[in-house]
Amino acid sequence: MRCARSLRLIVLLLACSAAILWFAVTPSRGELGSENKPPAGESTTTPKWPIAVVDLGMVLENLPQFRNEQMTLRADVERARSHFQNRQNALVQQQQDLQKASPDDPGYREKIAALQQQINQLQTEFQIQQQEFYNRERQLLLGAYRQAAQAIEEIARERGFVLVLRTAREPTSGNPQELLSYLGKEVIWSDPQIDITQAVIAKIRETQSKK
Repeated sequence: MRCARSLRLIVLLLACSAAILWFAVTPSRGELGSENKPPAGESTTTPKWPIAVVDLGMVLENLPQFRNEQMTLRADVERARSHFQNRQNALVQQQQDLQKASPDDPGYREKIAALQQQINQLQTEFQIQQQEFYNRERQLLLGAYRQAAQAIEEIARERGFVLVLRTAREPTSGNPQELLSYLGKEVIWSDPQIDITQAVIAKIRETQSKK
């Protein structure tokens, strides 16, 4: 009996000691508040939600350097298209002229062979030019994307975001590419407070102005 009482007393003492130790090492509510509160004159950058969204399409549209390079590329593409169209029209005219001639005319076969060679050469040059424009567009888009990604990362680290998702505004034109981008966005809806699109645009412009 005495042994049982002694055992209950030991258990009670251990429980009291554990409670006292817990209160000793655990700060009060006031202390917790003072630890989490930033020093006077400073504001915390930790967001209420550690997630943000950004409209990359809008970011790219508002980058002057990207827009100018894109316009230059489009102008070069249009000049090349006109150049190849004129050469194609000339070859078509030669083909029509040869169709009027008799196969027995002197030099007919040589003219046919020469025309076919010009057609093949035009096709080769067109494919090379098309690949060149594709590479230019690819480098242009990748360069702009890297700029946007860097700005997004800097803002996310500054504000304490752990995840940034891509969103897109509803297209206002009939461009199928814009519609596909809108339908393929990662975020269906989000609170405007977590949209950092304008902050990203400002960050990139600030970086470019210092160069």
